[in-house]
Amino acid sequence: EGVEHLPATGGVLIVANHQSYLDIPIVAAATPRHVAFVARATLAHSRFLAFVMRESGAVLIQPNTPDRGALEAMIGHLQQGDCVAVFPEGTRTRDGRMGAFRAGAAVAARRAGAPIVPAAILGAFEAWPRSRALPHPRRIRLRFGAPIAPGTPDAVEVAKQAIERMMQDAEAAKR
Repeated sequence: EGVEHLPATGGVLIVANHQSYLDIPIVAAATPRHVAFVARATLAHSRFLAFVMRESGAVLIQPNTPDRGALEAMIGHLQQGDCVAVFPEGTRTRDGRMGAFRAGAAVAARRAGAPIVPAAILGAFEAWPRSRALPHPRRIRLRFGAPIAPGTPDAVEVAKQAIERMMQDAEAAKR
């Protein structure tokens, strides 16, 4: 839902909540443009995932460090007009709730002059939480929100609030 909020061309940073292993394929499938994902470098230890990430132009980030190289790679993608997706929580949720968002995404968007599009993933946690070995069938939705200008103060916090509102609206619509 809300794909019209994604610019058809030019650099754009998708900022999404992180619920499960399903999040990357969900965002990739729902986005009409190629998406370069920001992913933990440790995922590249798997030969298959390393191949997929290399071929898709993923930005690999060293976890829990101020990874300047990854930040510059994100900025480069955005300046080249690419669509980049990041999960600023840094890891999948353990309980279905959103965690704190890290600010690096806003730095990349501001420096590249790229808008931030918030994206709310709904139902992926129920389909495949961290505690389960395999997923089970559940309805999963993805909602894109209105773009946030790159120079917006506290842009990542604004994106987080937009995602929280989209999730609350979805819950209210279920009732």
